[in-house]
Amino acid sequence: MNRLTLTGVIVMSCGVLGVMLAPLADAQNPGVGAASNVCAGAPRDMVCVTAGTFTMGSNIGDADEMPTHSVTLSEFLIDKHEVSFGQYMQCVQAGKCGLPRYYPPLKQRRVVSTKVISKLPKKGPGARPASPSGVVKIKIASVLVDNRLPAAGMTWIDAKNYCEFKGRHLPTEAQWEYAARGAKGNYYAWGGAPAICERVNSAKCGKHPKPVRSLSKGASPFGALHMTGNAWEWVHDWYDPKIYAASVGATDPVGPTNFADPVTGQMKYRHRVLRGGSWSGIPAELRTAYRYRLLPTMYANDIGLRCAKSAVAPTTRRRATPLRLARAVRALVPR
Repeated sequence: MNRLTLTGVIVMSCGVLGVMLAPLADAQNPGVGAASNVCAGAPRDMVCVTAGTFTMGSNIGDADEMPTHSVTLSEFLIDKHEVSFGQYMQCVQAGKCGLPRYYPPLKQRRVVSTKVISKLPKKGPGARPASPSGVVKIKIASVLVDNRLPAAGMTWIDAKNYCEFKGRHLPTEAQWEYAARGAKGNYYAWGGAPAICERVNSAKCGKHPKPVRSLSKGASPFGALHMTGNAWEWVHDWYDPKIYAASVGATDPVGPTNFADPVTGQMKYRHRVLRGGSWSGIPAELRTAYRYRLLPTMYANDIGLRCAKSAVAPTTRRRATPLRLARAVRALVPR
């Protein structure tokens, strides 16, 4: 994966660790766990993931995928497709999302038509008229990009903002893995059959992204496409390599709660989790149990997203700043 670092302030949420201080809320807690029929009247662009128990992790993978453990999840919805550029740019035009930091792979930098395109079409905010091939392109920086491709070049913060714009939230790591592999624990989204290019878009399949509605043979047990390959997908959780040992038998886990050391102010967790592998990925990264992590302010041209919807709407809560931490500590000191 080619990675670029976005300069600027890392936006993180935190809580206070310790018996004396109650943890402060994390930045984006989907609030799963309430029983309700969230699949009733589901949008056409989402698939229903029925409630159930599955085995999360892998005994043949990396150390951070161990130990395997049972997790029970309430019913939820997840996007059938990765978010496309056409969808994401609607959020940009609404002023709710930042512009993608994206430059297409070499094979996709050529514009099909040499005609200068300047007039916007009537449908689709930010879309460009169709080229002679029938492909609608949108302008990202100075490059025309196929609006059907998975949106990429966004930070975790951008991804969170997009999902909130849609009234959804980033899936938790457990939700993502269950939606990808199902109760039977598929090795790849479609099962254990070889990762051929008719099922997955990886580094051996041209080294460029494919439209989000392609490769239906690679669908997950719940009908979601490209959960293996095409674009990495941000998920909600902070990355903790040892969290699985503390998650045995968990119900609707949302990952570790981040916190700051009350003395140094340093955060315990710095990275967010990505899942699914990408068009530039090697075979090992395509497994449904594989975990990757990056700083939430980082991005790349093969990192995208999809959203989920749970019984309780996600909330964005105020951060525990160093000043708030200091006040909390002083409040507990005997006078």
